[in-house]
Amino acid sequence: MMGLGWNEKNNISPLLGKPPPRTPFFVTHPRLTNLLFLLAYMGVGLMVFSLVEGCQPETALYMVAQIVTTIGYGDAVKVTHHTQTFMALYVLFGTLLFVNLATDLFHTLLERTQIGIDHTLALVQAGLSGKESEVNESHIERYPLLVASSTFLAILALWVAFFAYYESCTCSYESDFVPGCIEGPDCAKTGGYQTDIHGAFYMAVITFSTVGFGDVAPKSKLGRTVGSVGMMVGVAAFGTLVGELFRRLKAIKFRYRKLQLCTPQMFEMMDSEQNGKVSRSEFLRYMLIRQGKVSLEAIQQIDTLFDTLDKDHNGKLSFEEIEGHMLD
Repeated sequence: MMGLGWNEKNNISPLLGKPPPRTPFFVTHPRLTNLLFLLAYMGVGLMVFSLVEGCQPETALYMVAQIVTTIGYGDAVKVTHHTQTFMALYVLFGTLLFVNLATDLFHTLLERTQIGIDHTLALVQAGLSGKESEVNESHIERYPLLVASSTFLAILALWVAFFAYYESCTCSYESDFVPGCIEGPDCAKTGGYQTDIHGAFYMAVITFSTVGFGDVAPKSKLGRTVGSVGMMVGVAAFGTLVGELFRRLKAIKFRYRKLQLCTPQMFEMMDSEQNGKVSRSEFLRYMLIRQGKVSLEAIQQIDTLFDTLDKDHNGKLSFEEIEGHMLD
């Protein structure tokens, strides 16, 4: 901004003649905004399920968790006619919220990939200067895939252990109560819902992957409370693991690309002016493409845009030439 003569005291640019627009809160604090939206969304759902549908608190939380994670077991609550319109809108908004949260997670993983790519440039520079050992790697998590997989497996193990033990047999309650069922030693004999370690594992995978067939689901009060938290944490952990797997695959592909030597053919690619020398701008363009920061097609489009804006064809752009054209 200093190159444009930015007036920091008055927060006004002499070229633009007006102060810059204020950045909205949701732009400067996207994750906090997402969290506030999520809490507000869950709060509304809890009130409707509890006060309007008459659900017990753990059932209300259980249903909201299903909607937020898009699992949708299809059990526990039969939405009454007078709340169907609200629930339709609530589910639509919840889907948008889930997609927004998933997109935020994707961009976080993308930023981690970008940090790794940037770090390779630092390693090259350090190698040239003989200071490779001084490159600081503390800002890069060394084992992100291990952390993601360990977290997911821990949540998976806790889910399986809880439901295989605590819900080995239950009569459930409310609309899912089994008539004539007796809790305790006679639960299985009187037709209670039974779960073993295989069923608990199956339920965990179906839940964390957001498939939610509905053939198996938490049935007890405590099970639905634990399941509400577990499904949200599990879906997030599973999404992170999948993202880290793709990030690792991308890093492997990028590593093989870097193994290419500087051949005459590669030098010719850098030398876009074909004069036998590579200028700073040509080297910059090549490295941006090589590091995966921009595509060759994007560079070509930028060149075309530059030629279009350069009305006097002098190879340089004035403010008058770009004014009003760089707002999109």
